[in-house]
Amino acid sequence: MAVVINLTLADDINTSIPTPSPWFEGYSIVYYISVAVLLQLSALINSLIILVVCCTPRLRTTPYVFISSLAVCELLFAVFITARSVIASNGLLTGNWPGFGHIIVRVMIFIWLATLCSNYTNILLISLERWLYITQPFLHVKMNRTLLVVSSLIFAWAIPLVTNVELITEEDINYQLRLRLAHLFPAFHAVWSGALCAIYVHICVITRRQIRVICKLTIPAERPGRRSPGGSGFKHVRANWKTFKLLVLVCGTFFVLNTPGILFNIYLHSKGCENYWSDVPWYIKFLTVIHNCSNYFIYVHQDRTFYTVCCGHFRRVRSFLPNYQVEMSSGLNKGHSMSRISRPSSIPSMSVTT
Repeated sequence: MAVVINLTLADDINTSIPTPSPWFEGYSIVYYISVAVLLQLSALINSLIILVVCCTPRLRTTPYVFISSLAVCELLFAVFITARSVIASNGLLTGNWPGFGHIIVRVMIFIWLATLCSNYTNILLISLERWLYITQPFLHVKMNRTLLVVSSLIFAWAIPLVTNVELITEEDINYQLRLRLAHLFPAFHAVWSGALCAIYVHICVITRRQIRVICKLTIPAERPGRRSPGGSGFKHVRANWKTFKLLVLVCGTFFVLNTPGILFNIYLHSKGCENYWSDVPWYIKFLTVIHNCSNYFIYVHQDRTFYTVCCGHFRRVRSFLPNYQVEMSSGLNKGHSMSRISRPSSIPSMSVTT
């Protein structure tokens, strides 16, 4: 997880300059350039998610509010990782570390761990909301209120802040960091994984039962062009299945790309290793940065509503460019329609009003 990046901060806490690792030579330049590009891409696309949700009344629904909250977590992570990297790079190049470096490190460690916990809580909120929609639709309508949504967001952000406040107030930050890396976050990760697996298994079971019931109740069409009574039911089941697929992709990428960091933290602290410049943390950092860029592409490819809204905003932006009208007119003269864009299948269940 993002926590692994904090393993390189032990020397920074004492405001000293760490010994440069072999990664600063040769092909390591490609590594740092790749991380920098991914961080900037993460900041850009997560900002785009937040802007699209805020500027589109169609997306001001409970699922997209939780998705935008998750995007805020990843945006903060990308911004502060970039800021920390700039400060550390300046120290490595000039040999000078600011006198208030320990304060900067404390604040950044606090923000990193807070965004880590927020990732867990926001993904859990998204999954619980979809689980409630599919398994208990009537209860979902009763609970889908603005006050409850706002309370859930406050709860999702209050837990990380309260859990990690000791990183700022306590003197021994090394002990607090070690406690979280070796015990708190691995336990939290295990509980979260078990809860998410139970939710997804239940959603899968309910969806399969719905398919069986609809298949039994479906009456074949007696005339050409007559629609089967089970058509609307199948449409609802397909929508639920696509929602399930979206959840699995979002949480699956989170689990696959971040579990190695959790396991490495457990191994590192159980063995009492202090080799902060080993090669493994660098690979894990790269996986963490890749995860920060993944959710936007999942939304675009799996959610037709989000995809359509993004395309509409892009068209409005392109309308201000001088060459857009020329390209559109040339396309019409050739008999091509500029509005024909291949779109992924729809997830109508995502548009639940608050």
